Amino acid sequence: MFFYIGITLILTSCGGGGSGGGGTSPAPPINMGTAINKFYDGDLTSFSSVSYTFDVAPNTEGTYISVELYGIRLNQSAWNIAGGTFNAPAVELSRVTFPDQGLLKHQLNDTIANFWFFGYRDTEIPLYYLPASAVPITYQVTVRRQSAAAKGAPFKLRVNTVDMETQFGPIQNEVELDSGNQNDNLLQLTNEDEILRDNPGPEFDEIISGLFKNNDPDFYYIDITATAGNPVLSCFEIFAQRNGMMDEQISPDYPDPELHLYGPDTSSYPAVNLVDDYLYTDPKICRKVTADNRYAVEVTETPSNPETDTKYLLAYTEERFTSIVPEVASSLASPQAISYGDLVEGTLSPASTETHWYSFTAEPGDMILIRQFDKLLAEDSDDLIKIQLHAPDSINTTEDPIPFDGPFNDRSVSAANLDMSTRSILFQSSTAADYRIKVQEDSDQLTPPASIDYSFHIQKLKASDLETEPNDTLPANTPSTFLVDAANDVATASGEISSALDVDIFELDATDLSDMNITAGDMVIVHIYATDDFDLKANDNAGWGSQLEPKMTVLDDASAALTSASYVTDTTSEATAEGMRDPLPTFSVAFEATASTFYRVLVEVSGTWLPPGTFLSGTPKANSYLVEVVNLGQ
Repeated sequence: MFFYIGITLILTSCGGGGSGGGGTSPAPPINMGTAINKFYDGDLTSFSSVSYTFDVAPNTEGTYISVELYGIRLNQSAWNIAGGTFNAPAVELSRVTFPDQGLLKHQLNDTIANFWFFGYRDTEIPLYYLPASAVPITYQVTVRRQSAAAKGAPFKLRVNTVDMETQFGPIQNEVELDSGNQNDNLLQLTNEDEILRDNPGPEFDEIISGLFKNNDPDFYYIDITATAGNPVLSCFEIFAQRNGMMDEQISPDYPDPELHLYGPDTSSYPAVNLVDDYLYTDPKICRKVTADNRYAVEVTETPSNPETDTKYLLAYTEERFTSIVPEVASSLASPQAISYGDLVEGTLSPASTETHWYSFTAEPGDMILIRQFDKLLAEDSDDLIKIQLHAPDSINTTEDPIPFDGPFNDRSVSAANLDMSTRSILFQSSTAADYRIKVQEDSDQLTPPASIDYSFHIQKLKASDLETEPNDTLPANTPSTFLVDAANDVATASGEISSALDVDIFELDATDLSDMNITAGDMVIVHIYATDDFDLKANDNAGWGSQLEPKMTVLDDASAALTSASYVTDTTSEATAEGMRDPLPTFSVAFEATASTFYRVLVEVSGTWLPPGTFLSGTPKANSYLVEVVNLGQ
């Protein structure tokens, strides 16, 4: 979560809008105010670009910013048909004080940007670091049409200051050649390459600002304190590709960074794991650590993309577990009871084809996350497991698997070199029920070891109100409700599209709007998380695609459609209403709140609907989803 802080910045605008015919000139200068951390209107219907400048006061710590942009998510159809072709708003960041310093730009043309696989969508800058300066610095954010000659459409823009210091402490800057230090050799690391423990707060999280240039890898090391009884989940994550291309390159392209983890034997630093893709192609790599050890991490580039430079942020986080549960004897009929928040540790005997069964109680509409730690993902594991999730069943001797989200069923480290996190939306019961987890060996060895140590962590990501059918038509039916989290201005609901004609209607009533502090002029975004696609519906999508191909529409109290978007399977011919956040929604829609006394969210099918079990032969399929409404404010 980002927290905004009050650093002195001044925002002016060179912007405008209007109707008319798709001009190719920038908008004339228009003063739009003297503050950031709030939304501004823009329109690329008549102008090819709109620019905003802001001043950063002198400071010694530097400034983190993010740039939110809502165009396609505000009106997907306008960006799809504008000028007879589809289009997208592209963000650029530059420094005005030193005009030769272009910083970042998004370029969605695959011919130019070979490593942008995600099609036409709203572009953003999720997290970027502006270095400290002894003098005021003026920066500029430009929003332009991706296709300059084709009409664009309206958009909303917000530049935010982001509080990272509370979680991560002071930023650490990479120390490279210009200071006499060289951090590109794993076996010659110096004290200057250490990730310092200088966070003054209670956490152990740290963040580094670095530059990957001329195919020169960067190495860092960190000392981790852990025991078998108090393990640590240590994670490294890159912020680079999702921000855009580094503009000062001779031939700019999107970076495709990789993270390599080495250790804990510092005499040779054996390779532990490699992670390429996570959120877009910015990698995240985690390992369960069970003893005091030193690890090194390498920031490098995918071999097929060796010439791309990038500025990056490398975030290091630690997570300690408060509840560790050892495995006991279990079976399908008598599973071991566990709870949200538990780290479960067990040992399998592959030779006996042993399986372990666990059960946990979930409320209908829970979105859960299960992370497995085996082989490369844990110090205390030497081979692979696979995990299945099973629905509540009145006959507890019958297996009833339901799908995890993620690229593969029975997902394992051997199947995809990724952070092994799997989420699922639980809708199989209208009351609290016990779901079961099956763990079994998934060795990649012809002769697996006599025993396999493993662990997994289960947590609830989101709660929601599960739909109550029938809720298809009004006024014949009653809309389903949302579960409101007033402290965070969030509301959630969930359901299942049971047929190609099924429509689910949810309502935010006047009480909900009051609890969420939604008033006229607020920007509101609605995310839909549909069960992910086992068949990986392309790199067209920020996530793993979606088994369900939904459409989502927001109506006001006069039944007027404020916004609507549909799932896109091919982003080379349509603009998709996707953004960048973790966990990744299937897509999102945004709207500006009016004086409406209530809002209704309609979920239906936009493309192909397939019944459970037919998506892949022998693979379970779910058409479940969770809707999340967030008040973004003004």
